[in-house]
Amino acid sequence: MADWDNDPNPDTSGYLASAGTDWVRIQRSTFTNWCNEHLRKKSQRRIKDLGSDLKDGVILLQLLETLSKKPPPRYSRQPRIKQQMLENLIAALKFIRDEGIKLVNIGNEDIFNGKEKLILGLIWALIQHYQIKTRKTGGGGGGSGSGGGGAGSAKEAMKQWLSEVLPGKTVRNFTRDWNDGRLLLSLVEALQPGSIGNSVPDEPLERCRYAIELAEQNFQVPKLLEAEDLCNPAVDELSVMTYLSYFVSLGDIEDTGDVDQLLDWVHEMLPSCNLGNFDSDWHSGIALVGLVDAISPGAFPDWRDLSPDTGEENFQMGIDLSKQHLDVDLELAAEELVASGAGNDLGFMPLIAELHTASKEIEDARNCFAFGDGLIDATVGQRAEFNVQHQSRVSHISVEIVTVDGQPVAGQVTAGETSNELVIGYTPMAQGPCRIRIMCCARNIPNSPFSVNVQPEPDASSCRVFGSGIGTVLVNTQQEFTVDAHAAGTDQLKVLLQDVKCTPVSVKEVQGKTGVYTVTYTPLEVGALEVLILLAGKLIDYGTSSVLVLDPSQVFLNGEGLRTACAGQQAVFTADTRNAGPGELQVSFSTGQTKGAASVGPSREDDKIFIVEYEPLKMGKLSINVKWSGLPLAPETFIVNVVKPGYTGAVSLDTNKITLGEVVDLTARLQGGGKQSSNAKLTAKARGLKTGPTPVQVKVGANDLFHIEMKPEKADEYFIDIFFDNVPVAGSPLRAVFANPCHPELVVAQGPSNGSVGRRIEYIVDTTQAGGGDLEVYVTGPAHGDLFVTVEQGATPTEHCLVYTPDAEGQHSLEIKWSGTPIPGSPFQLDVVQQTVDASKVRVHYESEQLKGLVLGDPFVMAFDTSETGCDEFSAMAVSESEANAQSHDISVMAQDEDVYTMTFDPPTPGDYMLYIFYGENEVPGSPFSLRVMTGAGEVDVESIRFGDVGDPVLVSLRLADKTKRGNLSLTAQSLEDLEPEDITDLVEQDDGSLLAQYMPIIAGQHHFEVMWCNGHIVNGTFDVEITPARQTGGVVSRARGGAAGASHSPQRSNRRRSGMVNLNKHTFNEAAVGERVSASIQAPGVALEAVTGQVTDPDGKVSKAEVLTNSMGTFTLYTLPEKIGKHLMEISVSGRPVSGSPFSFQVEAASGSSAGSRQQSKSSSAALPGSGEAHRCVITNIPANVMVGMACRFVVNARLAEIGDLSVTVASGPLRQTDITIARLRDKVYNVQLAPWVPGSVQLNVLWGGKPVPKSPVVIEFVDCTPDASKCHANTESPLQVASNRWQRVLVNTEGAGRGSLTATLKSKTYEAPLLIERQARFLYRCAFLSQTPGTYSLIIKWAGEHIPGSPFTVNSVHKCYPDKVKVISLKTSKVNQPCIMAVDTSEAGIGVLAIKVSDQHGKNIDVNLKKAKDAQRKVMAEFTPKQTGHHQAIIKWSRVQVPGSPFVIHIV
Repeated sequence: MADWDNDPNPDTSGYLASAGTDWVRIQRSTFTNWCNEHLRKKSQRRIKDLGSDLKDGVILLQLLETLSKKPPPRYSRQPRIKQQMLENLIAALKFIRDEGIKLVNIGNEDIFNGKEKLILGLIWALIQHYQIKTRKTGGGGGGSGSGGGGAGSAKEAMKQWLSEVLPGKTVRNFTRDWNDGRLLLSLVEALQPGSIGNSVPDEPLERCRYAIELAEQNFQVPKLLEAEDLCNPAVDELSVMTYLSYFVSLGDIEDTGDVDQLLDWVHEMLPSCNLGNFDSDWHSGIALVGLVDAISPGAFPDWRDLSPDTGEENFQMGIDLSKQHLDVDLELAAEELVASGAGNDLGFMPLIAELHTASKEIEDARNCFAFGDGLIDATVGQRAEFNVQHQSRVSHISVEIVTVDGQPVAGQVTAGETSNELVIGYTPMAQGPCRIRIMCCARNIPNSPFSVNVQPEPDASSCRVFGSGIGTVLVNTQQEFTVDAHAAGTDQLKVLLQDVKCTPVSVKEVQGKTGVYTVTYTPLEVGALEVLILLAGKLIDYGTSSVLVLDPSQVFLNGEGLRTACAGQQAVFTADTRNAGPGELQVSFSTGQTKGAASVGPSREDDKIFIVEYEPLKMGKLSINVKWSGLPLAPETFIVNVVKPGYTGAVSLDTNKITLGEVVDLTARLQGGGKQSSNAKLTAKARGLKTGPTPVQVKVGANDLFHIEMKPEKADEYFIDIFFDNVPVAGSPLRAVFANPCHPELVVAQGPSNGSVGRRIEYIVDTTQAGGGDLEVYVTGPAHGDLFVTVEQGATPTEHCLVYTPDAEGQHSLEIKWSGTPIPGSPFQLDVVQQTVDASKVRVHYESEQLKGLVLGDPFVMAFDTSETGCDEFSAMAVSESEANAQSHDISVMAQDEDVYTMTFDPPTPGDYMLYIFYGENEVPGSPFSLRVMTGAGEVDVESIRFGDVGDPVLVSLRLADKTKRGNLSLTAQSLEDLEPEDITDLVEQDDGSLLAQYMPIIAGQHHFEVMWCNGHIVNGTFDVEITPARQTGGVVSRARGGAAGASHSPQRSNRRRSGMVNLNKHTFNEAAVGERVSASIQAPGVALEAVTGQVTDPDGKVSKAEVLTNSMGTFTLYTLPEKIGKHLMEISVSGRPVSGSPFSFQVEAASGSSAGSRQQSKSSSAALPGSGEAHRCVITNIPANVMVGMACRFVVNARLAEIGDLSVTVASGPLRQTDITIARLRDKVYNVQLAPWVPGSVQLNVLWGGKPVPKSPVVIEFVDCTPDASKCHANTESPLQVASNRWQRVLVNTEGAGRGSLTATLKSKTYEAPLLIERQARFLYRCAFLSQTPGTYSLIIKWAGEHIPGSPFTVNSVHKCYPDKVKVISLKTSKVNQPCIMAVDTSEAGIGVLAIKVSDQHGKNIDVNLKKAKDAQRKVMAEFTPKQTGHHQAIIKWSRVQVPGSPFVIHIV
């Protein structure tokens, strides 16, 4: 025995504390640590003070979710008021009770008020149930230092375990025996011999600290207890037991001998067998076969039909099935199993424990998944990879890569691990088939082994690429080229098209030619198309970098040189190629056999407008041939008439740069020639390079001078053709550049001297007095040099708005020039600071009444003010909780001003929506907003009251505008303590055409009612009814059953004062029968319930009281249940005065089915029907239709009108045990019948009163399976998902119909992996948030109960930032008034951003724009607006506040 274990009188006097209060402190600390140990697994929140941190219910529900591994009920995640917190606590306490945990004397108010000892008792109950696992004995609360109630069975079980682990040691208690640390050290040594060592401290405090640290290092036992607390004589036994429970759970079931836990597992696997031991219940062998079938479904599904008399055969079948399906060799003969367990209560336990171990191994293997290209194809010499997801220890995973004959694959195999995933890489060195076997716990995972075909390393240099489709091609024309890879040794060919929009590429192998492929595609726009050809991942070099996609039809030629030219003189024409794509203009001319090349050069105004010059040498016909990069134009050839010059001299301008004015007079000079004829005439034509033809006049002066008068509309380069006698003269055409007068010193600029990072800065530049010129703007920042600046038109044509967004703090320089000259004050200096983005400072404006009830068809509008926070982007979406797949509806947030944004949402259907509004990565204040969209008033009219009693029916009157649509109506009721709302399907049509619904409350408190129409809410269709334990003034019923008045009354009472309007139920009064309810109603607004009375006199003169019920609208209903045949009188009074027509008479006949003889006998004797009993007077309400297995359900039996009898409920048929039925009395003769189903199936229940069936008996209830099914989950995203890097993104997952389970989500790449933050938004709705830190491609893996949901893993493409310059816009040039004008905006290559479109008419008035997603592309938006007047309209399009290329767009409306 070690020295540290040999002290008979341990000394703890060095650390004494007051036992009066210290136990509470120690227990509080231990229980807090225990809670936080479990909370850290899934929640970011921690408990600091048990008395205050649980009061809102949020942490408690998160703790229950972690402990139970079950989703909690729906609750408020950000409660702000006391009512929300109390409702959360009610949900938590009900969840605890449904888990089978008994709670004593604790309610939601106790937790809210921080009653510490009661809260400690609650935590101890959770520890017993989930940690110590004494499920059979249960556990109660109790926060006393002596142990509290309910700890006895747990304490004795733990002592028994310690006596087995520590033989020779006596454990008398869980307090002082543990103060010196010796027992704890002995326990550590027993569980791991040799772990203590020789350096054990002598002092009790240090010995306790040493033992606690060893337990954490060797067994990962958390430090729930501090050494000072364990050494304290005041330590309470609940704290010590909680700490020691981690040691008990270290071993497996078969190691610890925990019979109860193994039996619990057997009950879960075979719930219908009711196995209670490991001896006699197993002797037939049937349970063994059934257990194998439960572990491996389908092994022997008919095991229930086996005979108990053939035990040896049954055992042999179980042995064979275990070997075949579980790969478990039981190593026992059937005859040995027949005799096993004789005289031993645990005879079969080792056998069952072995199957339990196999079950865990199989489950671990089933939860492993492998995926990746490396499981399909591989190439010699190239690394192939695949991923293995697992929920087991890494040491349990094994990977074997071998050839088909079992030889290991030559090559390197590596493995990298993330939290629950292995990345396996291998490099095969030889071609041929191979097999990859992946095993978990020595068992194949799903689809293992995998067959992989290893192909030889391709020889890309042997490939040939040829065909017209890789040269210069025509737009909108199918192109084709051939790839000959027959000598490359692989068939892994892939062709990628980039930078130009095209149809999907088609790659087909040429029939009869192995390895030769035909590639076809159709380019849809001009540009430089990059064609990448990859062979087994290697890029083929086929001699060209890109394919030019051109449109020669967009080359426009103009000029006199295309029609007439003079021999020996220069002829000129222009070619506009701005829309023809990137190409080369090729011009040649010929006269007969003589050919020549023309001179082609770009103009000074635009490098895509070319000036072509040529000089014909002789007269005649000349052919000009024009091509665009080798592609012919239409027409391709122009015929020019070459003539003799009409004037032998030349013409020239004195100057060729003229300031633009009203009328321009150009002076030209004729030199060196004379007139050729007396009738010759000098003429001229003028055309602008961009503006087209311009009127011109020629006036002849003296001395060979002439004047050209023209009035150009715009500054441009003009060509002036001079003709003498209709023949061009030498030097023609003349070139003149018309420019506006320029005065940079008169330009005025105004703007701020400071700004914020990310927020746009505007400068207004007025050039009204500056004349003609070009505006040049340059902004230089401290970080990235020149910044992108947009120039927008201001209020007038000469006012310009300069806009740029600084991306770094520091001093920025704004330089403004007018026609190359700096304006006064330039450069301007601006100080830019970094303003913090805080979504909480976004001010949100909306109509709160719209959130509570928006009528379908009305838009919901919100406005956001960001003036008090930094700059970021808005995003918004709406999720319908009514839709089965929870598809989100994207909502556009439009910028209205610098700091003001608006969001408009048009709900497509009625229902409840959650609106999520994000500013940057965080939600704005109040988000998510709960929006209820209702059907408009008029379809359904609802009448109900607001107060009622337990056990009394609540009646709701519904009046439909169209009775034929009754199927569109639904009504549900739910108390605050109910997890599930109850459907009310029993709707009785009344004489006035309304429908009467009845609901029987069985719990006091607030009940919530919802009337739905076509699955949507209606106006006034949601209301609450307060149910009290005792009858309250005000009644519980709505509109009574009734029709028109018309019953007779007594003439003797006609002279008495009457009050109230009576409405009799004609059907029940005219056809009343024994045992059937008779009712009448009166209208008496403002009258209390006690003031209305009714009494009924039967044929024998016996007087009885009528039941009186009311609603809040002043309607009172009186009920009676006649027992005798004959004439009855009902007298109704209000405040002691009979109502008009009272008393009312009605005739009662025999009940349906009674014989004529008995009817006559009853009439004559006026006695009750013989043998009728009292059962027919009972009423069953709240019968559930479908109930999920494992969820408690209930219905109510009301026997208040039955005089004598007892209630009994028995199982007629179905998988329900009699012990699963509980009957509880709610009040006098009102009973709650509760069921606890464990097996799916249909159950029939006989409900008897006094031994006789009541109406609606037998009751039929369907219990449905809750097995998880991940295929029923839906995520509001599709692959590929494009997101911004380093920015939070969100995905919503709807799990409705997927059964019980938990949601897990992971974002991973080859070098990065992180779990997603999962937050439950609604009952079946989860929000998963993730952050991609770097650009690249990621896999988003979402699982429900360990299975991939549809679409998982999703591909996530993360891009760095937004690229406004890559937004493509297709806009009309002209349109018509009152007709939709559509613009297509493609943002597929622009990264992540927010689209803003503003359209205004020529007067500056804004026009509404409707944005819709295009059907053919995920990121193409169709912007539609309807102009109301003619003139030029301007469309400004911005992507994340930066104007896109071409903006502003001008559309001319005619």
